[in-house]
Amino acid sequence: MRKLLFFFGLILVLAGVIWVAQLEANGRQVLVNMRFIDRTGKVVIRGNFDGLGPFAEGLAMVRVGGKIGYLDKQGHLAIPPQFTDGRDFSEGLAAVQAGGKWGYINGAGQMVIPAQLDNARSFAEGLAAVSQNYRKSFIDKEGKEVFSLPPPMLALGVGKFSEGLARVSASGKEGYVDKTGKLVITLQFTSAEDFSEGLAGVQVDGKWGYVDRTGNLVIPAQFQRTDRFSEGLALVEQDQDLFYIDKSGKVVIKSNFLRGKGFSEGLAAVQVKQPQGRDQWGYVDTTGMVVIAPRFNGAEGFHEGLARVMTGSMRVYAYIDRAGKVVIQQPMQWADERFSEGLARVAETRIIGGRGRLGPVPAPKK
Repeated sequence: MRKLLFFFGLILVLAGVIWVAQLEANGRQVLVNMRFIDRTGKVVIRGNFDGLGPFAEGLAMVRVGGKIGYLDKQGHLAIPPQFTDGRDFSEGLAAVQAGGKWGYINGAGQMVIPAQLDNARSFAEGLAAVSQNYRKSFIDKEGKEVFSLPPPMLALGVGKFSEGLARVSASGKEGYVDKTGKLVITLQFTSAEDFSEGLAGVQVDGKWGYVDRTGNLVIPAQFQRTDRFSEGLALVEQDQDLFYIDKSGKVVIKSNFLRGKGFSEGLAAVQVKQPQGRDQWGYVDTTGMVVIAPRFNGAEGFHEGLARVMTGSMRVYAYIDRAGKVVIQQPMQWADERFSEGLARVAETRIIGGRGRLGPVPAPKK
């Protein structure tokens, strides 16, 4: 779960938490002054943290002094930093690492599933993928093993159930198991995605199509790329053209989009070629009508009534409402793609002029 993501600075992503760090380099930009804002743009949480994660079920992961804890929405350390690693809360529990092993805590910080696992994923639909002594299995919220995966079968993605099925792979092929561990859709696909709104994208002979929960290929494998269904539509690519299809495979929206994203809250972000200058992003509704004119350098989907957009010639972010009005615009050169539980993380960048060391960037004083 550790990877480095470089974009306008160094961001360390550890088990889903974005960490701010300095890199031993010359003239590199780093994120500083990371804080939470509410939907009015007001700063509601700021502190001297080494790293901050998004809120999930009322708690956000923080790293303080090299340890993981959890912050509440008042900015208090509801669960003191004590773990070496952790994940977001999901279905009332969070996977944490202590003493080199993984277990699960509840919202009060109590270890309800002992830290004795080699790895542990977040719960989804009542089950979580874990491994112990090379044995890969799914457990329930009591820590009881529900079923194991026979070698060499592996749980794909983050090992989670979606609409009652979880992706698995073996010998280079992928399929799906149900919550009893039964292989209900055989290992037959080169690649596969999670189910969404009753369908899942699968790759057959180099092309993508969609299967239903019985494994029937209901939309033939004919696309170069597919996205998950959202609000009844999915973005696909065929012969270098982008368009949105419905669940029958019928083209519903076809236009001259250069890029596009999935629908959320009735709108989808699309990039449109401009006669002069840089191609811009705007938003279309489910009929394909442009409802927010293309004028942004970047755009994300709507969540909780707001969408992140990129403005100006540099990477400067703002949030707009569904009418396209900029409602939050302040100095922030990094911002969460979406609001989560009414809050979003934002930050600025700083240029390190000399050689620094890998370590936390302290937040500014209030």
